[in-house]
Amino acid sequence: MATHLGFATRVPKDADFFAAGFHANDAMRGLMDTFVKPEEMKPGDNEKIQEVMDQIGDEAFVFVGAGAGRQVEMLAKSQRGISAMMSGSFVGSFLDGLANKDTPPDFKKLNNTAFEDLMEKWLDTLEKDTRIQLPSVVAGWKPEAARETECREKLTHWLDEVFVAEKSARPVKFDASGAAFTGYEIPGREVFGEAIAKARGKLAENEDEADLLEKISPERVDRFLNAVENLNFTVAAGSVDGHVLLYLGNGAEGFRLAPSPADSLAASADLSWTAAFASERIAAAVYLSES
Repeated sequence: MATHLGFATRVPKDADFFAAGFHANDAMRGLMDTFVKPEEMKPGDNEKIQEVMDQIGDEAFVFVGAGAGRQVEMLAKSQRGISAMMSGSFVGSFLDGLANKDTPPDFKKLNNTAFEDLMEKWLDTLEKDTRIQLPSVVAGWKPEAARETECREKLTHWLDEVFVAEKSARPVKFDASGAAFTGYEIPGREVFGEAIAKARGKLAENEDEADLLEKISPERVDRFLNAVENLNFTVAAGSVDGHVLLYLGNGAEGFRLAPSPADSLAASADLSWTAAFASERIAAAVYLSES
């Protein structure tokens, strides 16, 4: 088991992506020693630098939960279907134009039709496939134990500053997989609704975009917003096992850690082989699921 890869022992075995870096504080100290001359140091600088080193810690990581790749694949299939349709229609229009020289092929009409078909296919995918969810992204690091609470509070304060002016963001607190989080949540309908309304407003200002504005009709917008009704954009700060975490995902249910090291990515065949190098100084590790 790859227990030497730190937080990998808490990452779910079915995660789509995981990356970690180690010895960050040593690297920072090396850079300081290289570029900062001792005679340039002022009284108290060493203490300040050490404080920063303690907050950076020795391990940083990010992982993406299961399902992100599958959802991209579902949308890509719709795109590929439209591409195939466009290729066939393009050739057909071109041949029609050759056969009737007085009527040149209408490629603009073809492009408009393709865009409309693509929009319908994506809407159908969103409406019919209940697996559509926000991918869970978790980033974090392991500061010195004495700095854990301070780092988590600073991260929480930063979120407060970012979202304090966002009317649609509501404060949330939740526990998940042994981690306690504080952050904000914005309903998917409000996130997308505001963005689409702004986009339609911009299009309405330009007469040349009338056709596109018609395709993004209120009926289609409503279908899309109904499809993302159950999505909640959640951003929250927390901590677990001495690690400070920043979570982006779909509510409390979107955050998931492995219940034990045996169930984690560290125990998978993809990473467990690295245990043979546990005694070596490992700078980084990267994993990408094939599925």
